[in-house]
Amino acid sequence: MENCPMGVQNSERIKALENWQKRQNEELHEVKNCVNEVKAAIHKIDIELVRGRPTWIVTALLTTLFSLVTGLAVYLLTAVSAL
Repeated sequence: MENCPMGVQNSERIKALENWQKRQNEELHEVKNCVNEVKAAIHKIDIELVRGRPTWIVTALLTTLFSLVTGLAVYLLTAVSAL
């Protein structure tokens, strides 16, 4: 089959398709590596963001404390201004 013109042409096409497929697989591998790098970076960012935040209980206690202090300050200012 290598000796007939159609066989030679088909053989060249097959080799070209195999080369094209090889290039596509290499590009897909590069894309996969890039996606994995992005995932790792996002995971690292998530860890850094969570590390600095207080727990929900601490947040609720701080909110309550600031509300009480603000309420006390408003009460004292209105009591002083009424005198």
